[in-house]
Amino acid sequence: MADFGFADLVDSPANNFADVIITSLPTASALKMNGTNPVWVNQVIPAYAVAYMTYTPPAGQSGIPFDSFKFKVRDNGGTENGGTDTSPSEYTVTFWVV
Repeated sequence: MADFGFADLVDSPANNFADVIITSLPTASALKMNGTNPVWVNQVIPAYAVAYMTYTPPAGQSGIPFDSFKFKVRDNGGTENGGTDTSPSEYTVTFWVV
């Protein structure tokens, strides 16, 4: 989960990391859950399940950087009273294949 850079600096007490929302997919190969189920754009992945996301590059291909996907994070604070629980910006995970 550390790859997803969650930190709640606004709320006191701080909220917990709840979900990753996929906003774009890799282009060279599929991002999958449990190695078999394709991930899709706008899919909400619970924080506990991000460890089950996998990416396998096409055989014989490499590059630095090679591929990437974008996401937002959501906390468990809710949106009551005008609050926001989803990051306003997208973040990127980049794959290097050597």
